[in-house]
Amino acid sequence: MIEKRTLVGLKISYRNDEMISITEFLGRGASCSSYKGYHLDSEGNRKNIVIIKEFTPNKEEYNFDINVSGEPISPIEIQNEVFKHRYLPANAIEFKKDFDNFFNRQAQVQSMVNNILNSDTKNRYLRYNIVSLNEQDIIKEFDAGSNTYRGLLIYNYDSKDFGNGVKDLTVIERLEAFLCLCSVVNAFHKANIALIDIKPENFIYISEKDASPMTYLKFFDFDSFVYLDKNSLMIDDCSSIPCGTFPFEAPELAGTYREYRIYDDVGARSDVYSLGVILYNFIIYDVINEYKEFKDKDEFGLLINSENDFLAGNGQNILTDGFTKKLFSILNKACYRYYNQRYENEGYAKGLLTDVENLLEIYQNKGVHPEVMLDNAKNIATEFKNELKDFDEGLLCDCVVVDDETE
Repeated sequence: MIEKRTLVGLKISYRNDEMISITEFLGRGASCSSYKGYHLDSEGNRKNIVIIKEFTPNKEEYNFDINVSGEPISPIEIQNEVFKHRYLPANAIEFKKDFDNFFNRQAQVQSMVNNILNSDTKNRYLRYNIVSLNEQDIIKEFDAGSNTYRGLLIYNYDSKDFGNGVKDLTVIERLEAFLCLCSVVNAFHKANIALIDIKPENFIYISEKDASPMTYLKFFDFDSFVYLDKNSLMIDDCSSIPCGTFPFEAPELAGTYREYRIYDDVGARSDVYSLGVILYNFIIYDVINEYKEFKDKDEFGLLINSENDFLAGNGQNILTDGFTKKLFSILNKACYRYYNQRYENEGYAKGLLTDVENLLEIYQNKGVHPEVMLDNAKNIATEFKNELKDFDEGLLCDCVVVDDETE
């Protein structure tokens, strides 16, 4: 038994003694610590990547103390560099309840995700963009007799690595990745489900450039989902609304104490707000540090010009007037403080998806909206037709009819 802050540097025995090497600590949430790792072949070489979530609830009474970097500290047992288990905290009875509740919730999550995948078969990218768990990917071991436990979720990816986030992607790839995200959220909204806690930590970007652009984004964390009223797409039961994560949570979810939240406003619209903040983050590579309402176009233009130097440095001049106006319009709707303006009449995530598709077309057309291009083309065609008509009439006027004798 040793004290160890994280599982980094250790291995996990998985699927008939196949080994996973844990290489990086990614962060810590209310219930889990997240890690990056790799499957190992028989010779110890790295294969595909995995994300590992370990159940380490963030409660002081369980003695999972937290140091300045947010890493859990707990006694563990290691055997030949292989993680065997953690030891239970002093309050083992209460811990067992939380342990069972967590894994019961995971069973509900996976059942819900599988239903989404099976019901929306027309969305051909959905299976690429959602990472689901099989029964063998859930390691649930609790032994009160030996005072030990092991709780792990293993998310497998068909890629050898993932990059450093959105800044590794071109503007077009960012917009395509965001469309993947909107498509995923829209699939849940169609099934009367809100995800509530949408944030960049819940998905990764695949760095392999030979992959289809629409498979760059992989969404793997759906733990905070809630069911909605099928008519209003609002939450019926407000007694146990999960927390969001600032700055991605909608204003109606914010507040130091849960009793100050406006429960009646929570639903699909709350997801749209989170998506709007993420879109801002995708394009500007910054986060909204306060609840913004984008009302002044000139101020918005100055803002994104001042914060967008990294794009200009890569030769990616996206700040055309047409692109900026459309982005301003999208963010003004999606990040509106009052919920009734967030694409409610356009189907929430579906409406946002359509607008971002138009934004991508504008970027590809160097800042000109496709409808404007079509109007311009029609105007040019009309002008050409008129000129041709004038030309023909001119020829008729210049013609002189003569008799046979003159010839």
